[in-house]
Parts: sequence; structure tokens; C-alpha cells
Amino acid sequence: MVLSGKKWLNTALIITGASSWYWIKYVYAYLVFGVERYNAISVESRQWFITISVVGLCALLAFVISSFKAKDAAHSLGLDRNIVTALALAALCTVPMYIGGWVYAQPNSNFGWSSAIQKAIWPGFTEELVFRGFVTGLLVRRAGWHFIPAILLSAVAFAWGHLYQAKDAGEAAMVFLVTSGAGIGFAIFYKMWGWNLWFPIFMHIFMNLSFVIFDLGDNVLLSGTANIFRGITILLAIVASIYLNYSSKKAAAV
Repeated sequence: MVLSGKKWLNTALIITGASSWYWIKYVYAYLVFGVERYNAISVESRQWFITISVVGLCALLAFVISSFKAKDAAHSLGLDRNIVTALALAALCTVPMYIGGWVYAQPNSNFGWSSAIQKAIWPGFTEELVFRGFVTGLLVRRAGWHFIPAILLSAVAFAWGHLYQAKDAGEAAMVFLVTSGAGIGFAIFYKMWGWNLWFPIFMHIFMNLSFVIFDLGDNVLLSGTANIFRGITILLAIVASIYLNYSSKKAAAV
């Protein structure tokens, strides 16, 4: 993989934007608020500061990488694709998660719009935008990377951000494997859908929402029964993606 000067610059900008998820908190702590004032801010507020800042920075860098053209930036991220089909099929594919939750789990008593936004809608959108759209999509489409190195880098970065859910080293290893696998899967869906970011976004949101509505476990590892229904959901998403990919290629060949 030989990169030109511009592609090296794009790579540097992409890695800077993606890694801001981990370093931007230090900017707030040491340069914006000061350590004491920053620590006095609630954890929830800090998380909002960080995610909004990361999304804003990545959007700005995508705009720069796309030669300051908003339409090209949206295209490179995969936000200008068919949203209706992506929404409908993602909803259909994740139905088993809700059936399993309804049959085998208890509803979460604290479920509401606030928890749905904070734990499903917002992270589903922002994580897919950054790790799949910005990292995977732009590394391949704007920085000249091969697909496999790009998805591996984004999957590792994605998994690293979920290690806080683990209680010990063994659980951390399992969380890392599950979330990195999820990151690879979402990236493959992204590519199979013709760089349509909306399908992995809605899959991520609907899967997370089932965790919020029902008590399926303490972290992404879930319980044994819940994992059966998660597996069925993933299988349906694979079948739907293969069929859609085949249909689009067949239509293009006519």
C-alpha cells in the first residue's frame, strides 16, 4: 500500500479525528476548564462534551478532506444513501432481539426517552459516524487504504472505547473480542451496502435499544439466551445484505 503525499495527509487527519475520542478530554481538563473545574462537572455532562466535540471535529475534517465541499463530505461518509430501505431492513433484522427480550427477560424499570437517547440513539449514530463512516470510509475512499487494514484499525479503536464495561482482565478480553467483532461486522455491512452508513447506524441503534428496553445483561457480553437472539439478528442482517448486494449488482449488469 503506497500512499501519495495527499493521502498521507488525509490519513493523518483521519487518525487525529478518530483518536480525539481519547485525547480531547485532556484538552477540556487542562486547557479549557482546568482540572478541578473539569472534575467537578458530572460524568454525564463530560461525556456529552466529548462526543459532541469529537463528532464536530470529525465532520470538520471530513469537510476539509473533501476539498471543503459539504456534499462530497456527506457522500464520502455514506450519509447521502437510501435511508428508508436501511431503516426498514435494520428494524426487520433486529426483531428477534425484541422477541427474545420480551419472552426471556424483564423490562428495565428505568427505561424512558432519556435512556433511549443516551444509550441507543446517540451512541449508535455517533459511533457509526466516527468509526465506520469517518475512519473506515475515509481511509479507504480518501486515503487509499485497503479495506482490511482500515476495518481492523477502526474495530480496535471501537473496542478500546468499550473496555470500561469490564470488571477484570478476563472480562476485558471478552468485551474487546465482542466489540471488535461487532466493529468489523458493521464495517462489512457498510461496504456491502455500497457505502451506505445508514444500515449500520440503524442496526447499532436498534440493537442497543433492545439492551435499554430489556434487562439482557450488565455489558455487551449479554446472557446466554440473549446471545442466541443476537446471533439470529446478525444472521438476518447478513442474509439481507448479501441479497441486497446481489440484487444491486444484477440490476447494474442489465
